[in-house]
Amino acid sequence: MFGNTSIRTRITALSLISMTGLIGAITLINIQQNAAAGSQTALASRQAIERAIEGRLESAAAAQAIQIEKIFSDKYATLGQLSINLSGIKTVSDTYSTAPDLSRFAADDAVKSTFTNDSSLLGVWGILERNELGNDNDFINATKYGSNDKGRFASYWNRSTGTVTNAPTDESMMYDETLGESGLPFNYFYTCPVQSGAACLAPPFTANLGGQDILMTTLSLPVKKNGVVTGAVGVDLALTDLQNLALTAKKSVQRGR
Repeated sequence: MFGNTSIRTRITALSLISMTGLIGAITLINIQQNAAAGSQTALASRQAIERAIEGRLESAAAAQAIQIEKIFSDKYATLGQLSINLSGIKTVSDTYSTAPDLSRFAADDAVKSTFTNDSSLLGVWGILERNELGNDNDFINATKYGSNDKGRFASYWNRSTGTVTNAPTDESMMYDETLGESGLPFNYFYTCPVQSGAACLAPPFTANLGGQDILMTTLSLPVKKNGVVTGAVGVDLALTDLQNLALTAKKSVQRGR
């Protein structure tokens, strides 16, 4: 799992300084990982992502590549910890018959803490399969427990309105197979990590946050208990942040630093 290993995301300055190049790099990663999804292993997904990135590698871009690598490594490490936390809450709930409302509150707080502890993230979500923390019917529209319109635990902390809020992911989104520009269904953000059991990087997409259209991507990891996938976690990351970082690194190199 990416949360436990160093990600060799060596994307070049040539790929990143241009927003078009950045979109192309992430799209390539997505295509490669999607082709490997049937393997059902985290290793296959990791290797697919690395192969896609290697295809765009230029040795002259080492300074930029290292910084981009660190961004992805840090975010996957963050996700890895959140995945472990939700898995632990599920384990404690099953082992000690913890009250479902307490378990959901703890799970929601774990998602919120992950979001508020990293201001660079546009959003953090944690979604579990149906009835993983008590009976979903008992938590319909219970936002304070991170539950959605059907009671599923689907916490999503973000700043879409300009303030930190929780807007649990609607149940319909989990089944929305409308194809996007990438040719993948809308619910890929969740079905990819759940079905592959591995880390996933979603195709670039645009969302309106705080009145602004922002180009972003979603990194996600499965949540597992005893090797069985019980849900997924993810973070939304602005692609403009990656582009700006590459531009800054390029200027430093040009100044001889």
